[in-house]
Amino acid sequence: LKFLRHYGVAVGQRPAFFVNSDEAYETLFALLEAGIACAGVIEVREKSLAAERAHALGVEVHAASLVAAVSGRRGVRAVRIADLRGRHRRWLQADCLLISGGYSPVTSLASQLGAALNWREAIAAFAPDLAPAIGQVAGAARGVFGLAAAARDGERAAAAIAAELGRAPSGAGLAAELPPDTEATVMTALWEVPARGKAFVDLQNDVTSADVRLAAREGYEHVEHMKRFTTHGMGTDQGRIGALVGSAVLAQARGVPLAEVGLTRPRPFLEPVPFAALAGAEVREHYKPKRRLPLHEWHESAGARFVPTGLWLRPLVYSPQPGWDAVLAEARAARRSVGITDVSTLGKIDVQGPDAARFLDLIYANTFSTLKVGRARYGIMLREDGMLFDDGTTSRLAAEHFVVTTTTANAAAVLEHMEFHLQAVCPDLDVLLTDVGDQWAQFAVAGPRSREVVAGVCEGVDLSNESFPFMAAGHAVIAGIPGRLFRISFSGELAYEIAVPARSALAAWSALLEAGRPCNITPYGLDALNTLRIEKGHVTSAELNGNTSADDLGLERLLKPHGDFIGRALSQRPGLAAPDRLQLVGVRPVDRTLPLRNGLQLLDPEGRAASLGYVTSATPSVELGSWVGLALVAGGRRRIGRRLTALSPVHGESTEIEITSSHMLDPENLRVRA
Repeated sequence: LKFLRHYGVAVGQRPAFFVNSDEAYETLFALLEAGIACAGVIEVREKSLAAERAHALGVEVHAASLVAAVSGRRGVRAVRIADLRGRHRRWLQADCLLISGGYSPVTSLASQLGAALNWREAIAAFAPDLAPAIGQVAGAARGVFGLAAAARDGERAAAAIAAELGRAPSGAGLAAELPPDTEATVMTALWEVPARGKAFVDLQNDVTSADVRLAAREGYEHVEHMKRFTTHGMGTDQGRIGALVGSAVLAQARGVPLAEVGLTRPRPFLEPVPFAALAGAEVREHYKPKRRLPLHEWHESAGARFVPTGLWLRPLVYSPQPGWDAVLAEARAARRSVGITDVSTLGKIDVQGPDAARFLDLIYANTFSTLKVGRARYGIMLREDGMLFDDGTTSRLAAEHFVVTTTTANAAAVLEHMEFHLQAVCPDLDVLLTDVGDQWAQFAVAGPRSREVVAGVCEGVDLSNESFPFMAAGHAVIAGIPGRLFRISFSGELAYEIAVPARSALAAWSALLEAGRPCNITPYGLDALNTLRIEKGHVTSAELNGNTSADDLGLERLLKPHGDFIGRALSQRPGLAAPDRLQLVGVRPVDRTLPLRNGLQLLDPEGRAASLGYVTSATPSVELGSWVGLALVAGGRRRIGRRLTALSPVHGESTEIEITSSHMLDPENLRVRA
């Protein structure tokens, strides 16, 4: 009917109808009005008011009949009519068969809200009974059919909602103006036509009535158990097409009323979700909240282009021009002199209490109770399944005071992870967790001359290697502002991170820029930061993708040999250290002039055409004279020194690459300790 009224399309030139209710005849009458001849109606009931109307219009109605078979290969040619016992009556020439099994109130949404489903014999269907405190269901969704009747029921629901809100109805509704619904004969339920061959109750999962009966014989008598035994109703329609038929067959197999069996509960989504909706999250800005850095206005005035990272807007590059030139200029400044970047988006969790060290020993795979005050340590967290969850540095500011740094993307997830285990796994520990990410602004100053810049703003701090070595941490006064100073590096260069209260971010940032002016200090964005970390071999979410283990990323030495930690048991599965797992390596094109791109599939040029892994991150290098990348490759570490083919079928590109260590720049870590 929708094809006819919305699109002017007739589904056939000589349709036959197989019906059991008066409502189904509305399609017949509409097609007749449009000039479409009808082959006939096969009617389950002995008689009905709608059948009399059809007969008066010259349509042949076969009462008390069934459709026993359909003939035709590429299309319908005829239908075989049988009586209610299945005995053959005649063949009817037709080019399509339109079937209506009755009414189907839309119960999915109400059911997901907890509504009870009540059996309605008059419509042979379940209708929802939703608690008034939750909401109102009206019209066809409540099993009330007919335009006037549905409108009256809608007015009833509206009046109930208005009364609950203390508002009076706004007067007479539309229902009073509608013509009365046509008188109808009660429908007759028909769940299955007895015939040879398979009788499908779920066309998506190919579940037959025989499958449902087998489930009952095997003891799966509850409708939800039958669903799991047969997969009935597990397709994208979530039972909207065949759930009632399946329940009816199950009721017959058990010998109980259909009302006792009920329906399976559908899962979201209520309606099919178009691919456009799934892709929509990546298109334009929507109404997502935006988190701006304390220095957002400064970055904007400096010409930064921003990129969303989670909800944060981070400076990508300080140039309006596309391309790599500006990115590499920023990265080159950090390598040759000094650069500064805003890392305030990193998660920052304050961990305090007498048991803080014990708690961190449980949360992290490596040990933090041995960390000395005034020092920082790189750590990894695992999920319960032994896979890597997050990484970052944790600093010990006092005996019972730690500051945990997380990746930007996982800041909220790590806090939730820690809170859960504190409350559910070790509630006896005296530990206080506080999210201080918004309270502190943090900047990284990186490059061979970073010590000169930081010394110019830090009062009374000796930054020599002897007094403030690599991975040192502590309180400091920065440009007159009480803050914190860390000697940690994500760039692979001599670097410091400076943290100040967010309200003082601009003052501290301006002081650092002023102190760095003689060194030509250069702000750099996320793209340049990515270039620096790829050259050094540091991992981010591209490698911490939820499917990698500590051994995959070469971090197995961080797993403490003694003591428990989250994920310890499952991290020891032999399969997670299998030599053919995807392992982190570096990649470089053999032809140093050729570029790389993320997602390149890596193949053995002498083996079969099966992917051995893929490039996770790639960038032109400012130090190594070519493009470089990180990749996850099957048995990657034993392939170091070998050549593979990097293939992008989408772009039609094929590049010969060399497998290297992921530590492509300064593997001895001399720069960070300079």
